[in-house]
Amino acid sequence: MLKRTRKHTLYEVWSEWAAESVFVDRKPTKEEVNDLWKENWPDTPKAPEVFKLERIYTQDPRQYRLERGED
Repeated sequence: MLKRTRKHTLYEVWSEWAAESVFVDRKPTKEEVNDLWKENWPDTPKAPEVFKLERIYTQDPRQYRLERGED
């Protein structure tokens, strides 16, 4: 059974122009976003946007309990 996690640090760097995204395990700095932009979408004129993912689901019950302080 999938359970929704609340404490996570996953961010999506989304390039609307290229309709592609890259997932990062922590909040990227502006320099890191620029590096991702140059590396993944060098021909796009518009800078990518950064979003924190709202809903993450896990199947690992231990991870679910650790996040809630139950383990």
